[in-house]
Amino acid sequence: DARASNKPPAAGTPWDNLSEDDREGNREAADHTWAKLASLGYELHHVPADQTVAPPDLALLKQLSDQEETLARAEHERWMSWRVLNGWQWGSPRDNAKLLHPDIVDYDKLAESTKDKDRIIIRAIPELLRKGRLQVLRRAD
Repeated sequence: DARASNKPPAAGTPWDNLSEDDREGNREAADHTWAKLASLGYELHHVPADQTVAPPDLALLKQLSDQEETLARAEHERWMSWRVLNGWQWGSPRDNAKLLHPDIVDYDKLAESTKDKDRIIIRAIPELLRKGRLQVLRRAD
């Protein structure tokens, strides 16, 4: 049972087999990367195809690690807002047809395994930057 393991129904499904709703959810999480980085004082810049993508600097990686819980909390708020704006509400058990989800609650009320899903998104930021051909620069204030 996917719910017993706290995995979303689409977990492990190849991109081509995901529903458009699940694809959009993944896009939304990736699209919010700029906001998380901006909260740390960085901005994103596209790297042209003929240039090499520089790896994130050590200071950024340290900040991502040090601020992981704060950023995971922000990711949950983003996810929850996206769901609510799309008609979802709290409900247990999860019911996609009725747009009910048991994780539409405050971050502090989530199971650790659910919080880990938000933390994983933060840990994936360096890889998203590389695959998205994005460079992170310290914002000039």
